[in-house]
Parts: sequence; structure tokens; C-alpha cells
Amino acid sequence: FVTEKYSTTPKDYLSSIAFQLQTINFPNQPIKTVTSNWQEMAEELSETESFGRVVKPLGVYKKQIEGLGLDGKSELEKAAIVFNHVRKNIVWNKKYGIYLNNTIAEVFKNKEGSSGEINLILTGMLKSAGLEANPVLISTRGHGILRKGYPIKSQFNHVIAMVNLGEGLVTLDATNRLLDFGVLPENDLNRSGLVILGKNSAWVDIEPTANYKKVTSVIASVNEDQLKLGLRIQEKGYSGARCRALYNKKEKDCEKFLQAHLEDGFSEMEIDTAWVNEYSLKSGFVSGGEILTSNFLNQSGDFIYLEPLMNEAMGENPFKLEKRMYPVDIPAPIDETYNLTLSVPEGYEVVEMPKPTKVVTPDKMALFTFQSNSIGQVIQLQAKLKIDKTLFLPDEYEGLKSFYDYVVKKQAEQIVLKRKT
Repeated sequence: FVTEKYSTTPKDYLSSIAFQLQTINFPNQPIKTVTSNWQEMAEELSETESFGRVVKPLGVYKKQIEGLGLDGKSELEKAAIVFNHVRKNIVWNKKYGIYLNNTIAEVFKNKEGSSGEINLILTGMLKSAGLEANPVLISTRGHGILRKGYPIKSQFNHVIAMVNLGEGLVTLDATNRLLDFGVLPENDLNRSGLVILGKNSAWVDIEPTANYKKVTSVIASVNEDQLKLGLRIQEKGYSGARCRALYNKKEKDCEKFLQAHLEDGFSEMEIDTAWVNEYSLKSGFVSGGEILTSNFLNQSGDFIYLEPLMNEAMGENPFKLEKRMYPVDIPAPIDETYNLTLSVPEGYEVVEMPKPTKVVTPDKMALFTFQSNSIGQVIQLQAKLKIDKTLFLPDEYEGLKSFYDYVVKKQAEQIVLKRKT
């Protein structure tokens, strides 16, 4: 089995056998059914002390809620306040689970808990605030896709909350502090989940409510044998969350962050200035600075060869298999824009530059556009990549692979400048 980008765990596609006890039959005793279907399993969980009781309105929750100022607030405002209170006061210990392992009081006292403890408590607090909320059992992408035809409890390794806000259902996961309200972590995006509502339990779709959004703007000029670049990078959704995580890891040092953020593309880089604006989780994460680099620029005699997409070019197609027997499963849609304004150095002229183009898949779910123009001594380019569909079946692989082949080749095209004679 060869793994490739955009896939869940390999065990989803390898043959295996799983067992779960269904009945117990002792001599001279009636047969006892352990689990026969999802509905019975859900009803059993609803009565379990470490699951069903935790998501009921309880006094311990009401004490927490008293100081949150929920009076007069809308349902959406109440849900957001409770959600932020839980994730601010309980840190995820990086362990997944579907049960409460400690008492509710101990979790609040220790300010730490498993994913199950955090989100079961979140569900209970939402109910205590007068909202309609229920737990949803899911399997994370790393744990495996759910096989709905087999009622095996071990398929689940995580629980999230679902709240009805009148205008629609919103799924919540308070284990992640870097995503906006209503945006699930990437690892949660595994297609479906089971809402535990006792006898009314049902399957629901788990869909992304954010994307990987990135807008890179570069103002460039040739400085002898180097490129001088002014950068502004705005990232939202999952791209923004990754930036916040990296920024925190670099102890909110702007220069260290920019160095780490760009190091995959720039092997030789001198940072003159660096800055970061965190903004809100909804507005995104913006960073930038001024750098000097000798990457992506090659001088030969009277010619200058420049790779205009620089570190934003893919370099290679992520899809290399002749035939992929499992789906391409992207957690969320992709929306990336790259803008370049290049000042042509004095004494040079443009002799070659990438031509405008547009390519789209037959179902119009993947789009790449490239715009370019040259006015006087200024070149302007824009490249946009949009992937709106998140699941491509094996019979769509060849078309997607060909699409990316074209994008990679286009991104590699160069600007050629020549010294005027």
C-alpha cells in the first residue's frame, strides 16, 4: 500500500477483521444481547454515568454559567460565550476519548482534560444555558472512516458537541483554541458522526465550515544578484490556525516566525524587517516583512531568469501514482491567491513572461487561473488556485492528477529579462 497526500489513515483501505461481542449465552440462562445495532448502543450510552449524565443540565455547570452574563443574549451569543469559557478554562491533554474519566469538578480544578471530557462538559454547559445541544460521536481522520454497517463502538475515538441555534445546527470542538466558533479541527473532518439522542439518535454529516485561504502579495525588485521582496501574507481558516500555532511555537517572535514560515522555499534569506498582525480568529492572521534572497534568481550574461511564484510554486505534483485505488480526501476547500508586482531593473527589458491561462476540471470543482501583464518597467502577475470539492473518487484521480500537472508546469515558467543594447 503506497500512501499519498490527502488521505486518511492507511488502515481505511487495508483488509482487516474487527470483532465486537453481540450476545452472551450461558448454560441454563436466557441469551443476553450486548449490542445489536447503533440505536441500542446510543440508548446505552445515554444512560451511562460517564457519558449520558455528563451532558445533562447539572448544578456544577450552572455555577460556572452564573458569572458569564448570559442574560439578554441571543442563542448564538450564549453558545459562543459558553464555548469560549470551556476552551479557555480546560486545556486539551492531547488524548482522544468519548467518556468522562474524572469527575467534572476535577476536570475544572485541574484545568485539563481529554477530548471526551472537554466536549461532554461543553454539551452539558450549553444545555444548562438553555440551549438545545447533544454530543456527537465521531472518528478522527487519523483513527479511520466510520463503517456504518457495523455497529462497533470502538470505531469512535472522539466526541464533539452539536447545538441547535434556530437558524441551523452548529458543531463545536473546544479542544482547539486557534479556530473560530463553529470551525472544527482538521482531524475532525471525517465525513460523518452519530448524534446521541437516546431513541432518536441519528447520523449527521460532518462538513468543513472554513477553508485553507491564503493571499500572498509580493513587491519585488532586482538588487544586483539578489531579489528584494516586500511581503504581505494573509491567511484565514485552517491556514490561519497553522500560522497561529507556529507563531506561538516561536514565542511570538516575528522574525523567528517569518524565518520558519518561509524556510521551505527560501534556503538563502536575509530578513530586514518582520511583522505580524494576529487580528481575530475570524479575520485571520497577517504577516510580512522585507527580505533579501538569492533564491529564484539566476543571472547569465545579459540575461536575468526569475521564477515569479518563488516559494509559492508547488515544485512537484503531489499526485504521482499511476492509479490510485482510494479517494483523494482533502479536509477542507483550498483558496490560494498569489500577487506579484516586479520592477524591471533599469537598462533591462522583458523578453519572455508566462502567458495568461485558465484551466478547470470537467466538474468545475478545481480551478487555476494565471494573469500577467507588463506596463513600462513593471510586471504584474496573479495566480489563483481553488479546489472547492473535498472528495475525489478513484475514477476522478486521473483528471485531478492531470490538472495538477498543468498547474505545476505553469507555476514553473520563468520571466526572462535582457540587458538593452
